[in-house]
Amino acid sequence: MKQTASSSKRSLLVPGLVLVMLVQAGLVVASYWPDSNAAGNKPWLSFKAADIDQLVVSDGKQSTHLLLKDKHWTVKELNLPADEHQIQEVIDTLVSEKPAWPSATTDEAATRFKVAEKGFERKVELKKGGTDEAVVYLGTSPHYGQIYGRREGDKDIMNISFNAYQAPADAHDWLDKSLLKVTAQPTMVTLPGLNLEFLKGNWQITDQPAVSLDNPKVDELVNELKELMVIGLADDKLAATLNQSKEGFVATLAVKDKAYHYQFRPSGDDWYARRDDMPQWFKVSTYPANLLKQPDLSKLEKAAPAKAAAADSSGTATAAATPAVPVPAAPAVTSPDSGAATQSTN
Repeated sequence: MKQTASSSKRSLLVPGLVLVMLVQAGLVVASYWPDSNAAGNKPWLSFKAADIDQLVVSDGKQSTHLLLKDKHWTVKELNLPADEHQIQEVIDTLVSEKPAWPSATTDEAATRFKVAEKGFERKVELKKGGTDEAVVYLGTSPHYGQIYGRREGDKDIMNISFNAYQAPADAHDWLDKSLLKVTAQPTMVTLPGLNLEFLKGNWQITDQPAVSLDNPKVDELVNELKELMVIGLADDKLAATLNQSKEGFVATLAVKDKAYHYQFRPSGDDWYARRDDMPQWFKVSTYPANLLKQPDLSKLEKAAPAKAAAADSSGTATAAATPAVPVPAAPAVTSPDSGAATQSTN
């Protein structure tokens, strides 16, 4: 019995000692393990997004310089307005990033993840008054929506929420796509074979005022010109070819105090447009260009009452809209008495 009791005590003592050792090991690990919450509350870049007035983006082969002047961003290489929302999104995302802890810290890892000074996917220079506030190297992606990032002069390679396509190195990709957009209400639009005027809240054809137009449908067509979006910019060689070309068509859009004159030119399967207040040829979508070059008047007219009635699925309106066929009058019937009287008289 004594041996049994002693064995029982030992069997209880061993698990207890193991438990104590596990607790102690846990305390040691907790003491030295990086605090993800504390690290995650520390901004990756130590300045405000509003401080940045220049952005330089490079992929090692080409670069784009973006400048903030008079509260508007410009693509320096093109001397044209930049997409301000796109720029602000990049700056805000990088400045607000709070990564938890480094994914790696070695030079070998920097090369492998493409965040090294001589091997990167993107290099982004964030400047204030010509001075670097930070230089960031962006590399490969561990998974969707994440990218490896490293600040210049820092060995820590962080996992941040970003995508390389958000920071393209090609200047054309930073263009303000709406730079040809007209915000005011058009008062007159001229297209091939169609002159439109906006009078007293309605669209009408200038030389055919009796034609009844469907305002929403005309608005759709006019908006293709009014809100023409830019895809890219023609290079000098292509621009010279477009200047000499006789193909294409012209269009005019007038607002209350200004008229905009457009030239559209095809090049292969693409369309380019130039407006009189800008000398550049811009690549535009083929869809609006094809609609504007040959507008279909039949799609702009209001539906005739008879056609509208015929489209009624009830059948009642169709019958009502169909004109009645006149029924010929029946021949007069001569009574026998009147005929006899006639013969008697004769």
